[in-house]
Formats: sequence, C-alpha cells, structure tokens
Amino acid sequence: MKHIYIGLLILASLFFTSCEGPMGPQGPAGESTQWEIINLAANANSWQRMSQEDGTNAFYMASFDIPELTSFIYNSGLVQCYLEYDQGSSNASQQLLPQVRHYEQVDGENYDLWTETVDYDYMVGNVNIYVTYSDFPDETIAPGAMNFRLVLMW
Repeated sequence: MKHIYIGLLILASLFFTSCEGPMGPQGPAGESTQWEIINLAANANSWQRMSQEDGTNAFYMASFDIPELTSFIYNSGLVQCYLEYDQGSSNASQQLLPQVRHYEQVDGENYDLWTETVDYDYMVGNVNIYVTYSDFPDETIAPGAMNFRLVLMW
C-alpha cells in the first residue's frame, strides 16, 4: 500500500511541475494573406447557349477574362465566386456558388416546376459561370442579368 501512495505522489508531482527554458530566437517573418475582389456583371447578351451536338443537356455559359487569376493563385491560392442579389440596395446579399434554387410557375391550369443551378469553373486567366435549368418548359429562354463577386486569395 505504501508503494501505491509513493507512486501517486510521484505522479502528482509530475503534473504540478513545469519545465521552462530560455526563449529561442524569433523565426522568420511569415507572408500575409492577400486577396483581390473582382465584380463581374453578366447581362442578358453575355449568356451563350451550350449543348451536346444533338441539342440535349443544354446550359448557358458566360465567360470572363481574369488576368489577375495567375498560375500561382490557380495552384496555391483560393478562388471563390458569389452570386449577388439586389446589388447596391439595402437588401443586398450574396450566395457562394454553386447555388441551386427551385421555382414554380402557375398559369391557370398550367403548373411548371424547375430548378436553376448556377456554378462556375476557372483556369489561369479565365472564369466561366454556368446556368443550368432542369425541367424548364422552354430551354431557349436565356438567363437575364446577373452580378457576381469573384474573390481571389493567396
């Protein structure tokens, strides 16, 4: 029993003691995070209808040249795109892409449901934004004007 008390006493003393030595030299200064925000506006004429050769799987694309999107940012940074709603108003808001919204339209006895998906991809010097409609009654209706906020961080 005496050995148990001695063992507990040694264990407790290890918990309540600390070792502290002299402070080492300061390390090299790190690089700070940098970012750039680019506002993009797609008007109704910006959207190009794309599809497979047989016309199926249609979607719309707006392409933007972004010279600020360098190979360094592409390989080592972060690129995020937001869809802006009510830009410039007191009700303005943003949503990180991809954005998926479900809509309905009731016109007399006609009842239409569809989904709008907005997403993006990027490469060095370019960003493409896509709008895809699912079950849309008329796929020839292009998206209207949309505002986007592109955030580059490195």
